[in-house]
Amino acid sequence: MFLMINKWWKNNFPEIEEKKVKSLLHRFNAEGYKGYAINPYLGCQHRCVYCYATYEWFPDFYDKIYVKINSEEILKNEIPLYGTDYPIMIASSTDPYQPVEIKYRNTRKILSVLEKYKAQYFIFTKSSIIKLDLDIHERNKERCWIIWSLTTLNEELKRKIEPFTSSAKKILETLKLFSEKGIRCGINIDPIIPFLTDNKEELYQIVKLSKENGAKFISAGILRIRKDIWFRIKNFLVEIQRKDLVKKYYELYFIKGRKENGYLISDENYSNYVLKILERFCKKEGINFGFPFEIPNLETSQCYILNQYKITDYF
Repeated sequence: MFLMINKWWKNNFPEIEEKKVKSLLHRFNAEGYKGYAINPYLGCQHRCVYCYATYEWFPDFYDKIYVKINSEEILKNEIPLYGTDYPIMIASSTDPYQPVEIKYRNTRKILSVLEKYKAQYFIFTKSSIIKLDLDIHERNKERCWIIWSLTTLNEELKRKIEPFTSSAKKILETLKLFSEKGIRCGINIDPIIPFLTDNKEELYQIVKLSKENGAKFISAGILRIRKDIWFRIKNFLVEIQRKDLVKKYYELYFIKGRKENGYLISDENYSNYVLKILERFCKKEGINFGFPFEIPNLETSQCYILNQYKITDYF
């Protein structure tokens, strides 16, 4: 078994701290999308090497989890003020079903408020813990979408890049369980990590298995990097004895890529090539490519490089 020596987190187990907040709903507006985001927690136990939600102003993102213990109370006050015309994203900068949810059920409390007001919502997660709330999602299946992030089927690699997420097998099993209950579900292959998770055969298998287990769509995005993300990725490549890829990344991002909204975007030729392959696979399997949300006021998103508006665009 491979053990990471130079980890990007400090402690084996994150510190959990309860915190009261003044607000919970946050507006977002990105290229035609309007809505609100809710983050039940600050920080994340999944510890993904590529995480877009880590910033210098919160250096303990991997090691300290803040539980917003008054979320239910705050949301009851905010929903009447903000209204329910637009869908609510849960969550934009944490995973609502990370392990701490088992104890605190903060996401469950939030969902109960949304159910009361018949609010539309869509959930992004990498976890099978969401099964705890199968009942409430089933009751609200006409008003919700559930999207799982699935970056690879290679479990050994998955343990390295996102060590504390659910296995691909558990995610697919949970997808099947939810889809059989009539809940609209999708798979988000994001990020696709160049030269590690962009293998055509594996991407096809993700599409095929997603369709077989009831996914209604596939969305995808190529890894984007900032200074802190590049620091982790570069050290990670060296750690897994793939130092040869550092030079390839430098060319793909720093030479042939471009800067956009504080991120380095990979070479457009590479991105279009990978995404068009995925689109072809989706067409072959008869599954939508992009976010075909059947939610009022939320437009369909196409997965091309200039129009990839997905979870990472709302951080």
